[in-house]
Amino acid sequence: MLDSRYIIAYGLTTEESDYLRKCSEEIECEVLTARDFRDLMSTGHFLSVISADRLDKEAVVVLSEYFREVDGNLTKRLLLGQEVAGLTEAAHAEAFENFSELKGKLPDLLSKASKKAKSAETTIHTLANIMQVRDLIENHPGITTHDLAKAIDKNEATIRRYIEILRIMRNKITYDSNRKTWSYRH
Repeated sequence: MLDSRYIIAYGLTTEESDYLRKCSEEIECEVLTARDFRDLMSTGHFLSVISADRLDKEAVVVLSEYFREVDGNLTKRLLLGQEVAGLTEAAHAEAFENFSELKGKLPDLLSKASKKAKSAETTIHTLANIMQVRDLIENHPGITTHDLAKAIDKNEATIRRYIEILRIMRNKITYDSNRKTWSYRH
């Protein structure tokens, strides 16, 4: 799950976690510590640092399946330790033999992952707003541009752009120029 405010670490030593926290201060995010490998699937974060050596066979199977079938690959994953068959590929992870190998690259990796996550979040929020406009028009035939703007806290020009995107996507949205309202044609 993507959240540009958090990094999650699993299986790191105290020293490694401290260094990760120090690096994360530069990009103003918080490091969470996963107590169980399942936290890697349920906690919102934009980057995970995982000590693969701390994963048992069940964890590798479950995580590989999750990354392959469910995860949208919006988060960056860094795997430390012996490469685990299938997990690195399924997670689209960057693998490092140990934390020392990662250490020098970590600040740059964090910065790039943070920027990518923030950009992706912006896109996701825009898409969510577009879908909300579609739902409002469909569920409230005769709604005005002003009411749509007020409902999602955007300006009217943005609403008109969102509607144009919906129309390009073949949504059957019509405008009544007499009433100055929008409707969805089924």
